[in-house]
Amino acid sequence: MTRISAIVVFVCLGNAAAAAVDLPAAKSCFLAKTDPTTCIDAAQQDCMTDLQAAPSVATVCYGQTQSGWSEGITTQMDAIASQPDDTLTAVARIETQYDLLANMLQCDKIEALSKAASDLTGEQIGAQKAACQSTATGLSYMRIMLRSRSLALPANQ
Repeated sequence: MTRISAIVVFVCLGNAAAAAVDLPAAKSCFLAKTDPTTCIDAAQQDCMTDLQAAPSVATVCYGQTQSGWSEGITTQMDAIASQPDDTLTAVARIETQYDLLANMLQCDKIEALSKAASDLTGEQIGAQKAACQSTATGLSYMRIMLRSRSLALPANQ
């Protein structure tokens, strides 16, 4: 491994660790704001600074934030599944699955358009898609969290 490669790996891992999503803060933001994208952008701010300057670093960072949003979805779904209503659980799973699929489809579309009609490099397009996928997962988390807030969930997930 060259010295430059080692530095890039170190920087990537350092930024990725800093990119953990603070789910309680995001939840508070979602409940207080009318525009959820401001909450998602705030949670992913560390990644945004690297998007243009260091796309590979941003890609790793957005992968970490997407994992955080996914953990939030899993936690929320587990709380819903703990309810005695199996129909409610099934509906929540289906709604979340298709929310996420629809959001990810938009990311695929943006990627295809960028490849066809932009001057972005492959690395920049990859970072753009990673950002989109993280945001898509954050939006899906926000939807399931807001939809289920009227339920009496354990630990008020």
